[in-house]
Amino acid sequence: MKFAIIGGGASGMITAYYLSKQGHHVTVYEKQSILGGHIRTVNKNVKVANMAPELTLEGGVVEFSSNFKHFISLMDELDVELKPLTVGSALFKRNKKRFLSPTMITGNTKGLSLIVEFFKLICVYLSANRLLLQTHFKPLSSLKNKPLADFVSQHQVNNTWLKLFTMYCFSIPYKATMKVPAELAFNIFRRYFWANWKRIDGGVYSYIEKIEQRINGEAIVNANIKSVNRSNNCVTLLFNDDSREHFDKLVLAVPPDLVLTLLSDPSAAELVYFSPWKKNTAKTVLHNDPRVYQRFGITHPSEFDFFQTQAGWGYNASLNRICNLAPQQQYSLAFNIDALIAKEKIIQTFEHHTPLYTVDAFRHRRNIIDNNGDNHTYHVGAYLYDGLHEGAVLSAKKVAELVQKISY
Repeated sequence: MKFAIIGGGASGMITAYYLSKQGHHVTVYEKQSILGGHIRTVNKNVKVANMAPELTLEGGVVEFSSNFKHFISLMDELDVELKPLTVGSALFKRNKKRFLSPTMITGNTKGLSLIVEFFKLICVYLSANRLLLQTHFKPLSSLKNKPLADFVSQHQVNNTWLKLFTMYCFSIPYKATMKVPAELAFNIFRRYFWANWKRIDGGVYSYIEKIEQRINGEAIVNANIKSVNRSNNCVTLLFNDDSREHFDKLVLAVPPDLVLTLLSDPSAAELVYFSPWKKNTAKTVLHNDPRVYQRFGITHPSEFDFFQTQAGWGYNASLNRICNLAPQQQYSLAFNIDALIAKEKIIQTFEHHTPLYTVDAFRHRRNIIDNNGDNHTYHVGAYLYDGLHEGAVLSAKKVAELVQKISY
């Protein structure tokens, strides 16, 4: 069969790979000038002027949980090497209070200060573990169709830590975490909060490169699709230049808020399932400003550190630690801490179109999964499962399995 896959991010490319393995012909259409979606690897799918060619800096997805079973299996299949990654996080509040990670404590404090910082951290760990233990035993029925705010509304450090983890995972503003479905957030806490982490040696985009080499078809960037028409016999893509292409099946690997903008003939069910989804735009900043830490008296950052500014909470990720770079030049990836970064130290800014998770939108995800294949149309994306890379791989595998069943 001939498949049109709209969306060249992780979900779309992985789906193209699995369908190609079954012998189907795939054409991936990506509206941006690069493949990869939220994967932005400098000197891979992203080119930055005057950047040393041997550097592979990440501008989007950076790390993967050891509990990503489907993802790790795919990386093994693609012969992509994963390396262990130590992950630590510190909190810097606007009122100057701070909670340092073990790495940061040992690298930046001595004597009594070291003891005090470890004592503060142990108290936070104990409190967070108690809260995580409570979340682990909450039945799913008590979480369904409820926002995270119903469970972590109190202004305590352990609650802040969990909300920051949610902010980071889903690339949404800190305040928006309160509207995230509790069943989605609690799933993340249970499966990934204390997990071991891994990075991809050579840059995250390297696995997309390997997929592109293996697909049975082609991937087209700068694709200008005006609309999609579906009939009993085929799927027709209409482009802005009024040209048309016909396919047997359609895979929509786009953010859920874009589904109805593409379909010229959405069904009543599709209108119900996708209307509640709204767009979220996340901006990450690649920079080399050491003053982000120097103003707090820190010379040795941890992997992911959270900062509170007038604009709210954001994070700074040390790419030297995450990407295993030499220490001569410090590189970081930041989210929502623009006030702490000197403009002349910004190397590149990346915009990411991500789902805005709410209870109203998330309640229909099971219906979307159960009705995959209706109208010759399949939906893939992390938003249908855990919202992370594991969900992207799992959604692609599920669609490939469904296609295989109807092919026989």
